[in-house]
Amino acid sequence: MPTQANHPADETGQMFPGFSAEEAREMSNKFAAWFGRFGFDYDEFSKGRWEIHRAHPNVTLDQYRCRVLHRFGQIVSSKTIVYLDLKYWINLRKVALGQQVEPAYVELHSALTEAAECGLIVCPLSFGYFRNY
Repeated sequence: MPTQANHPADETGQMFPGFSAEEAREMSNKFAAWFGRFGFDYDEFSKGRWEIHRAHPNVTLDQYRCRVLHRFGQIVSSKTIVYLDLKYWINLRKVALGQQVEPAYVELHSALTEAAECGLIVCPLSFGYFRNY
């Protein structure tokens, strides 16, 4: 996996407008690391996405977004959706970080991770969690 991902910039020359170059580099590296955890090469994935966009310049952003959301819906609709209260997300994060929690949260983290990796469930985060925290 590369130490720093390379991605096309927007028309202003920035990949992440509104962020400093260091923040953009850090964010790009985090994306690459996250993709790497699931066996994907982010640079190759990103390059492929840009090639698709360039090959279909007549597809608007809204059309593309609708296609992606539709495909996402198809994938998610075959899974059981597990909604978790914020206290569970907080404690599951503690498990992932190796912090002290009640043993039940360790077991829950293991069970949810296994089910998600097998493609059986999805645990969505509410937009409110992002907006408020």
